[in-house]
Amino acid sequence: MGNERRPQVKDLTGMKIGELTILEYSHTDDKRYAHWVAECSCEKKTRLIVHGSEIRRKKHPSCGCVNTLRKGNEYDLSGEYGIGYASNTGNEFYFDLEDYDKIKEHTWSERPDGYIANRHTADKLLHHFVRPDISVSRYYYVDHINYKKNDCRKKNLRKVTASQSNMNRPRQTNNSTGCAGVTYDKRRDRYYVRINVGGESIHLGQTNDYSEAVRLREEGETKYFGEYSYKNSQEVAS
Repeated sequence: MGNERRPQVKDLTGMKIGELTILEYSHTDDKRYAHWVAECSCEKKTRLIVHGSEIRRKKHPSCGCVNTLRKGNEYDLSGEYGIGYASNTGNEFYFDLEDYDKIKEHTWSERPDGYIANRHTADKLLHHFVRPDISVSRYYYVDHINYKKNDCRKKNLRKVTASQSNMNRPRQTNNSTGCAGVTYDKRRDRYYVRINVGGESIHLGQTNDYSEAVRLREEGETKYFGEYSYKNSQEVAS
């Protein structure tokens, strides 16, 4: 480093690659390849010199504290079910202990939508992987009963239609009242409650009390959605 003149190279300062953060330019070798000082995020905060081409090809994910050939998952198998840690976020996911031997052969990461997927095959979702007996198609899905996308224990997974999958949702806030199926008539100062079942809109009641309207909607979901309603699904999963 010293006082040598720095050649014209792209500034990578602040760039993060794997567990490394690029701190500053180091030097350029006799083949005119730039080298950079990087710091690992591990407890030791190890610093090392990294070749610019290695940064671009992402060949240095860490100082060596992480397997540079394949960053897998860590697991906790001490409880009644297994706990894995997503390779990209470190967040937990859950599975049956009996599935560990086949799960460990793959690297699992957390997708932006919350589902756990094979790191190298984005469409290989963990809940599909552990329930190959459920044939997934345009008509059928694998539903997480407790609505937790990271819980892939087989008891939490069931075969459903698209309609049944949509039934198992917490209170929706996709309208002006904050509760799906509840509309407000300002002129009459009344809340009207409806639910759609099989393409048919069913009137559940009306009231000038919002809490009562929400209660009517939840009762309607329990009645018409049955075991697939969010409330009943939560009770089954608990």
